[in-house]
Amino acid sequence: MWLTKGLTAAKIEIKALSGQCDMFARQLEEVMAEMERLLVQITRTKAMLTVPSVAVVTLAGFLAKVGDLSGYEHGQQIIRLAELNLKEYSFGKIKGKSSITARNSKASGPAVSGGDAMVAKNAKFKVMQQYFTK
Repeated sequence: MWLTKGLTAAKIEIKALSGQCDMFARQLEEVMAEMERLLVQITRTKAMLTVPSVAVVTLAGFLAKVGDLSGYEHGQQIIRLAELNLKEYSFGKIKGKSSITARNSKASGPAVSGGDAMVAKNAKFKVMQQYFTK
């Protein structure tokens, strides 16, 4: 008797959870469509979205962090805003490798957190990282 009541309750719960999952999927689709609609209105975002490993969410987070790109004269300003530093390992006359390090600020958030993945998966970002860390 208890087993049949438990099965009935489990079926009801699964049905309710399935309905919630469908609702969340629809909401996600609506939010993504709205983000894409808004991004298209911003100058040069169509070109940015053609870069491999740059998705709508990544670009939206980046632009939310840095704002209008026309306000920057050099890419280094954006790197500073993202709270990244160039760190060089050298000893005396021996010049070591340079790398990009974070200043561990919570403010940099998702706009920066995707950077490592993009460098690892995208050859163009790897070239840019090597250029800026020379």
